[in-house]
Parts: sequence; C-alpha cells; structure tokens
Amino acid sequence: MSMVIELSPSAERSLSAMAAKTGTTLEGFAKAALEQIAATGKIPRTLAEVMAPFAAEFEASGMTEEELDALVEEAREEIYREKHGHGSKQR
Repeated sequence: MSMVIELSPSAERSLSAMAAKTGTTLEGFAKAALEQIAATGKIPRTLAEVMAPFAAEFEASGMTEEELDALVEEAREEIYREKHGHGSKQR
C-alpha cells in the first residue's frame, strides 16, 4: 500500500533530520515508525507522559527533592552492596 501524507515544512525538516541520524530516508523512517506502531499496537509515549504518574505521586507525597535524592542514593547503595557483597561503595 502506498499513501501520501501532507506535512508542514517544520515537521518535514524535523523528521528528515531524525531519519538522517538513523541513516535512512524520510520515507523509510516514516514506514519503519508506522510498521512498529502496527506491530506493537502502541504509539510511542514521550518521557513526560511516562513520568507523569511518578511526578504526581511524588508531589502528593509531600517529599522534598532532597529527601527523594537521599532515598534514591540509599537504594543505589543497597543494590551495590547486594551485588558486590560488601559495604558502601567508595567514591
């Protein structure tokens, strides 16, 4: 099947640049993207969309960014200790 899609000049420039980064033509890039959507049944989401539930939960928690940083660092160190079988990683 073939189709014609009208793109704005800015969308064409943006998509052409993305295609060039992957070493393909705009047509090849569009075809691959559409085939991936057809195969998975999912439209790729933006990072903001993926992170929205986490951001809302964080905001509702009342936790500060500093507390979150400390929690993440504690979890990272615990994973390191479990993986390497000893105390906190020296920096």
